[in-house]
Amino acid sequence: MATTKVRASQLRGLARQQAPILNNLIPDSNLPGTTGNYRLVGEFFVPDMDIEFDGNHTINYITFIDSKNVDVNMTLGNDEGTFGVTLNNGIEAYFSSALLVVLGNVYSPVISDWSQQTGLIDNKGDELKVVSYDTSGSLRGLVIPDNIDFRFSFRYKISSLATDGSNPYLTTGTDKVHLYRLSDGVSKYKFRIGYNPVGAILENEDNSRPGSNVAFTEKFPNENDNFPSKSIVFERLSGNISVYFLLDPEAKYFYSNLSASGDMGVYVEVDRLDIFDIKYIELAT
Repeated sequence: MATTKVRASQLRGLARQQAPILNNLIPDSNLPGTTGNYRLVGEFFVPDMDIEFDGNHTINYITFIDSKNVDVNMTLGNDEGTFGVTLNNGIEAYFSSALLVVLGNVYSPVISDWSQQTGLIDNKGDELKVVSYDTSGSLRGLVIPDNIDFRFSFRYKISSLATDGSNPYLTTGTDKVHLYRLSDGVSKYKFRIGYNPVGAILENEDNSRPGSNVAFTEKFPNENDNFPSKSIVFERLSGNISVYFLLDPEAKYFYSNLSASGDMGVYVEVDRLDIFDIKYIELAT
């Protein structure tokens, strides 16, 4: 969701303008320190539109194509993370998490990557949505090879189908993301969203909770926070599995049961929350 503000110096002619809209950035991820072309796809672009990305990135030049397409040649900084972009056509609009910079190969799943559906769930590939509020649905997908360092990231939001006025963050935790062992289907590492009375719970294979779990749940945002702007990341580095906010990688919370997992897949259950902006990254470590 974009935030919009008007500068006093830009009031002339605003009656016939609308704030720029960004629908897509192509590509939306790349390696640190690289130079390349990025296409902004949206609406209400103008030839002299200001474009500014968060972070230490350098825009080399901008090519206006039409009111819906602008090309940007940019050199990325050396820091990993997600970065927002500000567009100003006379009205300023900010779009968070528009660009992912990461040292690895980034893959956004497509519809055919998911299978073994149970219940009701809307499969859009990189977004898995509630079909009937408070009715569970699940899918399994992707293959994470054994001994590969990786990140699996996602965001979530309250379903637009919510009608009862309840707070889905304080449920019994029926919305979940698991990493499961392909050989036998056992869930190895679980991320239970909206577990009462805290924001989320980490669970090991045996349903025990990691020693860092209390710290994680205390840090976890509740319904009063702008949570969907933050990506949640499963990460494996040198055999250790952790979960953290993408924008806060120093605060990692580790799973404590690290028995052999073999190749793994991703198992997503939705009930009240949509899971979106799903990405799988094989790290170049």
